[in-house]
Amino acid sequence: MQIDFGRIGIWIAMGHGQSSQFRPILADSVWIGIGGGPIPVPNLIRNSMDAIASAFLWKDTNSFIMHILEKGTPMMLMGDEYGHTRYGNNNSYGHDTQINHFLWHQLEERRTSHFRFFSEMIKYRLKHHILGRDRFLGKNDITWHEDNWGNPDSKFLAFTLHDEEFGGDIYLAFNAHDYFVHATVPSPPHQKCWHRVVDTNLKSPEDFVPDGIPFSKTVYNIAPYSSILLQAKP
Repeated sequence: MQIDFGRIGIWIAMGHGQSSQFRPILADSVWIGIGGGPIPVPNLIRNSMDAIASAFLWKDTNSFIMHILEKGTPMMLMGDEYGHTRYGNNNSYGHDTQINHFLWHQLEERRTSHFRFFSEMIKYRLKHHILGRDRFLGKNDITWHEDNWGNPDSKFLAFTLHDEEFGGDIYLAFNAHDYFVHATVPSPPHQKCWHRVVDTNLKSPEDFVPDGIPFSKTVYNIAPYSSILLQAKP
């Protein structure tokens, strides 16, 4: 089982190999650590720093949804809300440059996209009591939708968080494969139906719909390198 939406850094694939340096001018494709190789990135423009930043933001969104919905207290760094990057520099102490500055212009540029998604996800966590419980999960709190935990090639994970008090179950699925996964969606609680709240493969504002969009199918085609969140509602 490998689910990697982490933000360790961005590598550049050089031809058939992998560079150990950050060289955007010579890049053939972007290597962002999901699935173990270069991946197709939407709207990727060859030799463009903007394209590399776009790849980072796409990955960062998936990383954030896992982070903000975890049981513990999420921790964010300055600039995460607009997708700040230090371009792989993990020792930026003492740099009085833009890699350490809060870039207000980027916040404004991404206010209706990346920033909006972060803001809505934080509101969603605060609104739903089954996220961030103050106790360990019991057997009635979660159902894992996985038949083969020992499969080292699996890069897909799905589970349902149960709301026994109000029936507002939440279904989450993460696909780190480079292909679509046809995920079987479990039945919602009695007298409820699933509503799609999050699909990170969609563009803003469709990637996060606060009230959700009704989803009545039994299978969801989850795009490569993306995550979904369904909520049970009347």
